[in-house]
Amino acid sequence: MSYNLTNALTCDYPDVSIDYSRIMLSRGSLAKVQNLSATLSAPDTLTLIWNNNGSDQNSQADNKLMVSLFDGETRAAIGYHAVADRSAATVDLLLPTDWAGKAVQVLAFLLHRVRWAQ
Repeated sequence: MSYNLTNALTCDYPDVSIDYSRIMLSRGSLAKVQNLSATLSAPDTLTLIWNNNGSDQNSQADNKLMVSLFDGETRAAIGYHAVADRSAATVDLLLPTDWAGKAVQVLAFLLHRVRWAQ
């Protein structure tokens, strides 16, 4: 949390804003999600696609994808836990009905398979 307060918030009181590109949900040596893209494939379905880099150093095909969505307008957030393996390279996420058509911030990271199993 302190990292995000220091690095992702910009403020010139009374205006406070969030630089979503600087938010960090996870840290470590595991290879990051590569080339993540998000598309609204139906009014209530967000499709995520990424590169399968499971054969790269510090990654495994069965690392688990964790996703957080943030609606800046309402300041609501949703977390999706272990929704896909790294090797799947795509996943469809069902959105709440009141989120249909809204612009949201997508944050994602991968969790090591051993950590997930514990």
